[in-house]
Amino acid sequence: MTSVNCLFRNAQTGGGVIAVTSMVGMSVYYQYHSA
Repeated sequence: MTSVNCLFRNAQTGGGVIAVTSMVGMSVYYQYHSA
């Protein structure tokens, strides 16, 4: 139970940051390449 919570917490913090960063990067990439 604690290990699952720890994994979920790590995914929430680290994975969330990675997901947001990749989303922003992709949007900027598409904006630059579509213009």
